[in-house]
Amino acid sequence: MSWLVACGHVGELQVRERPSTLFLAALILRIATRSSQTAAIEPPTILKMAVWQWFKAIPPRTRVMIGVGIMAYAGAGLYLSDKAEERFGLTPTEKDREELRNAMPTIAAVERGKK
Repeated sequence: MSWLVACGHVGELQVRERPSTLFLAALILRIATRSSQTAAIEPPTILKMAVWQWFKAIPPRTRVMIGVGIMAYAGAGLYLSDKAEERFGLTPTEKDREELRNAMPTIAAVERGKK
């Protein structure tokens, strides 16, 4: 299915496949304001920011909450993955551990000869 969308100058139409939500939102905003400018539709300023700039711009308490949330999500993932290994019988046996030790390369120190 093709979509007809206004683009660039007012009255100019272009056929696009599945327009993005951001493009449609910008288009609606432009039509609503009836701007006579012919500049291209630009995304909102928040979408142009780098992630770090956005993170530094939010309040400190919100940053702390985001950090705690990410740590809680990671902790839950570690806990649940260990429980899933036990439940499905995927815990390593002593034989598996021995095979892993044998597969690892060994490092031996070599003394240099004096020149």
